[in-house]
Amino acid sequence: MIEALALGDVIATAGVVVVDGDHVLLVEHGDGAGHITGAWGIPAGEIDGDETARVGAARELAEETGLRVDVQELVELPTLYQARIRRKVGSQRFSLRVFVATRYQGNVTPSAEGVPRWVHANEVAGLRPLLGNTAQIVEAAMQLQRR
Repeated sequence: MIEALALGDVIATAGVVVVDGDHVLLVEHGDGAGHITGAWGIPAGEIDGDETARVGAARELAEETGLRVDVQELVELPTLYQARIRRKVGSQRFSLRVFVATRYQGNVTPSAEGVPRWVHANEVAGLRPLLGNTAQIVEAAMQLQRR
């Protein structure tokens, strides 16, 4: 469920779209995640109080996928995405700063939150359930890479 939001009691989050050719790395959320089990989204999470969105995005990527990126190489998408997302504890409002990475280190590994999977960019919109704005975020990341 996606709704337009006004700024207010919105949880600030940051995430990374990792692009490798025509594939992107998404997380299929599991029982240990706050999201509904089986929901697909980019590796992302709440920004800690003492970190920037860029640093928080890189941390969340490492925690959820095992991949590491150089924060200086992350390219920020110009849109601040917002959505109301149904979670295990009920519906919550989020804002999401998104960064794109094409260089990374490490091996993709599952976490307590879920299983990271490489997905062809053209198949993202068909995944269900898909967290709010994920299809638009992936499309924006792919357009950025085509430039």
